[in-house]
Amino acid sequence: MIVETDKKEFFKNYAKTTGVVLTSLIADCNNFNGRVYIDNQDRYYLSINYGAGEIITVFQLYSIDLYNDILNQFPDTVSIDFIYNGYIKNESINDITNNLNYDYKFQGILNSEIKTNQPFKVKLITENDIELLNQYDDLYLNFLPPHHMARLANNFKYIAEAKKFDEHKIYIAYIENVPIGFILAYFFPEYFAWSFATIEIAKDYQQKGYGAAFLTEVTKENFKPEYNLYYTGVSADNIASRKTAEKSGYIIATSRMSVNVKKEGEQTK
Repeated sequence: MIVETDKKEFFKNYAKTTGVVLTSLIADCNNFNGRVYIDNQDRYYLSINYGAGEIITVFQLYSIDLYNDILNQFPDTVSIDFIYNGYIKNESINDITNNLNYDYKFQGILNSEIKTNQPFKVKLITENDIELLNQYDDLYLNFLPPHHMARLANNFKYIAEAKKFDEHKIYIAYIENVPIGFILAYFFPEYFAWSFATIEIAKDYQQKGYGAAFLTEVTKENFKPEYNLYYTGVSADNIASRKTAEKSGYIIATSRMSVNVKKEGEQTK
């Protein structure tokens, strides 16, 4: 038997217990009306429906018995995520799934080996810098429809209209007034945590160490002793993003293993 419980209290208690703020899950829970449940074994489940059925996140290690319990409790489930504290190797779960993501947490020590004298500059976007965002959109995101929210200018317009400058930030890296990358930052005031959910460096400027240097500069600007900083949703297979995080002083705080629900007639290991 499961019962719904208060999601804010759950996330706060999780942070107190583990030292990890689940920023990406908190954001999705808020944006998609997610719900948190607890069963009679004190196991917690987060249910979020993104439109094609429920994705259940359970804060336990994988087991076939737990997998089947979840399917009985949540019959509309299309995928199950198992949250592990710390790092797990991809090889250890290959017999179950290849979909593994990491959330990184800044450890409070900046990497002194990263050169601060980079050929690019970093700008926190204000209402005076819309043209720089339009320039980025024209260079790299011109395949998107004009009103698509993934365009940086539209993203910033939403921030300005909602007056959320203290919670959403856009940083641009540029060389001689030509933008080469961006970072989106989100603040979770209840948890004193910043999340860097999107870090992009244009293709022609990749593999030069710019990503780690860019993240380091943004980390410097947002670091305060009472704040936690996260680099979230990094695929285990994305070696470049993992190196960016690790070079910038971040280490893996949680591992999320995703298991697609088997169709009727298929076997689960």
